[in-house]
Amino acid sequence: MKNSIFAGRSRRTKIFTVITVAAILLLLLLNLGVTYFSVFGTAFLDMTPERLYTLSDKMKEECAFLDDLKDENGDPAEVGMIFCADPDTLIASTETRVTYYMALALRQKYRNFKVSTVNVKLDPTAVSAYRTTSLTEISPTSVILTYKNKYRVVGAGSFWMTMNDSYYSYNGEYRLASLLLSLTAYEQPIAYFVTGHGERVYDPDQPTSPMSASCGSLVDLLADQGLTPRLLDLSAVDRVPEDCALLIINDPREDFTADPERLDEFGYISDTEKIERYLIAGAGTVMVDKDYRLSLPNLEDLLSEWGVRFLDARVADEEQSLADEENSGTALIASYNTEEDSYGYSVYTGYATLASSPRCLIRDTGAVECSYDGSEGKNEPGTFNTSVLYSPFLMSGPNASLYAENPETGEYSVLTGDQQHDVRDLCAVSARMAMNSENGNYHYSYLFAGASGQLFSNESLSDGSFANYEIFSALVNNLVRSDRYADDDLGGSSYNSASRGGKVLADTKIYDASGITVTSHYKPLTDGGKTVVVLVLTLIPLAILSAGVVIAIRRRFL
Repeated sequence: MKNSIFAGRSRRTKIFTVITVAAILLLLLLNLGVTYFSVFGTAFLDMTPERLYTLSDKMKEECAFLDDLKDENGDPAEVGMIFCADPDTLIASTETRVTYYMALALRQKYRNFKVSTVNVKLDPTAVSAYRTTSLTEISPTSVILTYKNKYRVVGAGSFWMTMNDSYYSYNGEYRLASLLLSLTAYEQPIAYFVTGHGERVYDPDQPTSPMSASCGSLVDLLADQGLTPRLLDLSAVDRVPEDCALLIINDPREDFTADPERLDEFGYISDTEKIERYLIAGAGTVMVDKDYRLSLPNLEDLLSEWGVRFLDARVADEEQSLADEENSGTALIASYNTEEDSYGYSVYTGYATLASSPRCLIRDTGAVECSYDGSEGKNEPGTFNTSVLYSPFLMSGPNASLYAENPETGEYSVLTGDQQHDVRDLCAVSARMAMNSENGNYHYSYLFAGASGQLFSNESLSDGSFANYEIFSALVNNLVRSDRYADDDLGGSSYNSASRGGKVLADTKIYDASGITVTSHYKPLTDGGKTVVVLVLTLIPLAILSAGVVIAIRRRFL
């Protein structure tokens, strides 16, 4: 017969033994439960006056669309939020902890929302897919939002609002909801190739045709950014389709013409006006590469209104180009824009600061310049704080010269005077920024223009010796971003919003922007968290002590 802990004992002793074992197991389970809930943030009783650790009802309402997202097969489509540090590091930092717990709360509520962490210091290759270029830095305080093959990388500080180098408001709910809306704005973003003017286009109905094959590298680039290519004949539609994330005018050979018999017709809209309306409507993006030898007045007039003027001359530079038999200097090794506040710099920051980094090769190119005389931008009349800003994207070296073609002989000769030995813009981006007068949010439209018909050719994009494919991939990734904003009642910058710009902090001393993770006022737990810890550490020992006293008394006197 097997020995038993109950052998030879009274009924009362057996009962107390069972109670003791059950109490020990209960304490063990309670300990495991407290540990589990503390990791996932639900053990905290949020007693902060700002309710920093509690999802607002408005946030739940704004993010309800997450459960409705579907992929191409009709299955649920996941949205991911990746934090670039380990959980203990995220929790230890005031800057990241609130956003991390907000993400965990969303994960518990919406099945399509996933949260993960990766230590980018120990495993930097884990986030390599989310770098716009191979030299883009992603730091431990970075947060990555992913949806299908689209992504956004933001800093942890972007979820806060600052003033005088201090965080005065946590605006994470509004910022995160806006990011999620922007990331999922286009279910199936389309890149339309404009046709009808002799352009080089990709026809999805004839993917093996010589014309489509000539755009193979460009189509691969678009696919890498989640864009589906289609054709668009502007003369056959009333407007650019709403699902257009990118409009491509690739090496046109004929001008955009208007029907002269319909110019006085009420409601008639020319093709160039359709493009302009698409840009003005917000979140519109157009990419144009044009041969500098061709004069296309109507198209160039449109581009000039958006800040880009094409020069009627070839750019050559014998010092910063690939050598050829003729020593023409027309295969230019382009320079990056190193102005830190420029659009180009934001795209290829890692490359712009390194002299030995891979370069772009631009063959047989002309030049562009800003069409706004005496300024690189202009304010649109009759609008509320709307402006267009011109920014060089790729440039020549400082010793480039302009060469004009002799129409009779076809030969090129250098232009004299101030046209010699100067930096020339080979391509540029004009950004239109329109402010919403009610909430202060900006809507952006972009026009990219390059003065070479070979800019997007297979030869240019497939040459692994240069960074053309990578740089233009980063460009497209930035250009096609759509900006959507959450309801102002969730926060934002509106003075009329219910929360007046987020959860305003009662005590800003612990949120010093210059050293937010280590300050003399740093609090590792919220007040609610401290309450839970005190209760657990106090009540459990008292309960054990009381149980021990009762057992001792019963055994001795009862």
